[in-house]
Amino acid sequence: MKGSHFMMRLRRFRPALLACAFWLLAQPAQAVISCTVSSPGFTSFYDTTAGTANDSVSSATITCTRASGDASTQTYSLATNQGLRSRSNSYRASQNGQTLNYDVYKNAGRTTTWDQSNPFTGTINFGAGTSVTLSLPYYTRIPALQNVPAGVYTDTVTMTLTYGAATAVASYPVQNYVNTTCLISTPPGSVTFNYASFQTAAATASTTFTARCTSGLPYTLSLDAGGGTQLGINYSLLLPVTTGTGNGVNQTYSINGTAVANQAGSCASPTCSATDSRTLTLSF
Repeated sequence: MKGSHFMMRLRRFRPALLACAFWLLAQPAQAVISCTVSSPGFTSFYDTTAGTANDSVSSATITCTRASGDASTQTYSLATNQGLRSRSNSYRASQNGQTLNYDVYKNAGRTTTWDQSNPFTGTINFGAGTSVTLSLPYYTRIPALQNVPAGVYTDTVTMTLTYGAATAVASYPVQNYVNTTCLISTPPGSVTFNYASFQTAAATASTTFTARCTSGLPYTLSLDAGGGTQLGINYSLLLPVTTGTGNGVNQTYSINGTAVANQAGSCASPTCSATDSRTLTLSF
């Protein structure tokens, strides 16, 4: 039997390492400017009977920071939403369903409103520093003679600051205090009697006046005396209406006078004249 044999060949190999060269490329740092905006809002005390507008002043503050390598300037725009209840390009504060109109302006002359269509715009300049604060005054006006009840009229106005591709949002409060008030807007004139001694009919005369009071406010009217005597002629004065409730507009009242008939009087000449002063009081 022939013997078997085998042959094994060994092949030598050399391990190889394939080195891949690569680089990590660092991206340049992005400029990061950060800004906030704030405002204390404004508070006013409004008289519904005053014939002039109620004006006040407040301000918005923009605060920005940057890294030392960032740009030294940044443009901005600061707009408002005209509050919670704006209508017809006017701001409105409210209380229990009642509204009080007011406006906010960018200039002291109160000719350019501050709103979405008319924002503050400008450039923030850091100079060599890394932070900057910018104060922007704004000017408010509540138009005169608005017929509203007394109370506190509030609003919340949202400001949106846009700088570059970023925005910052904040709000400010509005408080308008409407106090109860009354005034005699048109004083009474004279109650003038033309009287002849022993005339057979009473002499009458009257005058009118107007009062203006806050809506819903009750008030009373009174005279310091119900009559008097001049030149021996007795006369009486009467307020036909002595109570009222304000409605925010002028309300007209009268004072009526009477000198009864058949009085002799005392006059040493063909004609005589005399004057009394009476006081009208409006209480509320």
